[in-house]
Amino acid sequence: MTTDSGIPIEFWQGVEQFNQGEFYACHDTLEAIWMEAMEPERTFYQGILQIAVGLYHLGNHNWRGCVTLMGEGIRRLGPYQPDYSDVAVTPLVDTAQDLLTALQQSGPESVNAIATHIHAHYPASRQSGIASSEDGVDSGVPETSESDASGETVNELPQLELRSPIITRII
Repeated sequence: MTTDSGIPIEFWQGVEQFNQGEFYACHDTLEAIWMEAMEPERTFYQGILQIAVGLYHLGNHNWRGCVTLMGEGIRRLGPYQPDYSDVAVTPLVDTAQDLLTALQQSGPESVNAIATHIHAHYPASRQSGIASSEDGVDSGVPETSESDASGETVNELPQLELRSPIITRII
């Protein structure tokens, strides 16, 4: 089943999963439509899928996997800016690029702090305790080292304003 714009209804389910921080579920949903899609939608779906998988890797503190997949997703979505198929692509690409830049500049030793900060903004991550602060309220960029949800010490974040990538639908 497709919407009026020709986009499969499952795509919007994947968008909802992405915006909730359910990146593994988003991967499964988008992969199913990506594999069946024809160009130009195929590359568009793949770009979003790769950013979702990059964020999944970030949640697992896998710096290399996150940096690789985020970079590939950003590259694939570039030609679809500023918007495509009812999606505001530029804000997604810009936010993902800021996150990628922070990860590249800070290196693997800061992945825990960045993951904690980024995932604290997604509802699914807050509910599962993946990336919550001690009092349950995101305090923004930490000024010193702190512990993540597992009790592991995390390094200081780069002094950038990092936002969590989300997908915005144009109505």
